[in-house]
Amino acid sequence: GGDATTNEFLSYRMDLDYGDLTSPTREIATLSGLRAGDQVSVLKDIYDGFEIEYVVDPNVGEVFKLYPQGGGDLLLWGPVDGHEDEDLVRGIYSPDSCGA
Repeated sequence: GGDATTNEFLSYRMDLDYGDLTSPTREIATLSGLRAGDQVSVLKDIYDGFEIEYVVDPNVGEVFKLYPQGGGDLLLWGPVDGHEDEDLVRGIYSPDSCGA
């Protein structure tokens, strides 16, 4: 139980670099259902109503960054193959995981 608004997220990384699309990592999802290996279109659908930015990280390459609508603190981020619908989400990281 507990009030979800007072709980804090733990740092986590879900990343295809640690296994292929059939690895256990592929079966881990965010609370909203996004999985590493999903298409960017799924990211856009699940987080419709949030702000999604696509930027190039010097260490990681192209990444998505998810923010609350209207601005605020970073919620999730991770590497993507690109920002077209058919591109893949390569990983999903919490804001405080390494490299954010």
